[in-house]
Amino acid sequence: YSIDGVIAGMLVYGSRFRAEAEELVAGMHRLGVRVLLVSGDSRRTTDFAAAALGVSESIASATPGDKAQLVD
Repeated sequence: YSIDGVIAGMLVYGSRFRAEAEELVAGMHRLGVRVLLVSGDSRRTTDFAAAALGVSESIASATPGDKAQLVD
């Protein structure tokens, strides 16, 4: 938001990853475990999260049903 062309306010939203998440993913890779990030978020958000965590495979816009099918 701006007043007379000067920023007067800003809204930023984002989730933080747990401190150990990146190391957990790295450890799983070292063990040869396939890591797949499955999210209900948009492709852009999911790709950002996957890259930040070191995950090379992701599925975006997944419904709860989609997620359940993956683990059955």
